[in-house]
Amino acid sequence: MKHTIIYTNIILVLLFSITLNCSCQTNPKKDSIVMQKNKRVFDKKPTFGTLIDDFIKPVGYVNDYDNLYSVDEVYQMDSLLYAFEIEDSIQIVVVTFDTSQIGPSEVNVVTKLIQKGWKVGGDSSRGIVIGISKPYRTMRIENGLNIQKFLTDSATKKIIDNGFIPEFKNGQYFKGTWSGLLQLIQVLKQNRRLNF
Repeated sequence: MKHTIIYTNIILVLLFSITLNCSCQTNPKKDSIVMQKNKRVFDKKPTFGTLIDDFIKPVGYVNDYDNLYSVDEVYQMDSLLYAFEIEDSIQIVVVTFDTSQIGPSEVNVVTKLIQKGWKVGGDSSRGIVIGISKPYRTMRIENGLNIQKFLTDSATKKIIDNGFIPEFKNGQYFKGTWSGLLQLIQVLKQNRRLNF
């Protein structure tokens, strides 16, 4: 009887050890999938660092990280900017930021860094980045080096003040962006005869 109890206890300890060992082991395949999911930048809004370091290329012409636009509005702007790039070889990219990505003083810096980091307009710098932050009530247009030759800071400010801002003040971010893009494209088309 005494030996039976000892054998039973040994079997129970072994079963408990096996059960505990099995429950503690990880599934390498499952861990790999979890790791891959965690590495994906696009699953969450990018922060200041990921905007610069991990986002080598824009996700489209309109990168709406603050959800200012509907899917249809993004499609309309993407189509307009794609057609303009095909016709005039100038790339325009719109990026919206929210407060989880950048601070109030970083809109200008990040927009400028995105222009360089994403190589908007290619190596010839025939590109423009429009950074918009609704929460901070600010925006910036960063012109590539070749664009700066014929689109001055004062002309760019005029486009911001007359095209974008009036509708932004009314909370109409799509209308304001659309209006601003049309004015910007009109000015660029007027100067397309210039030799880059």
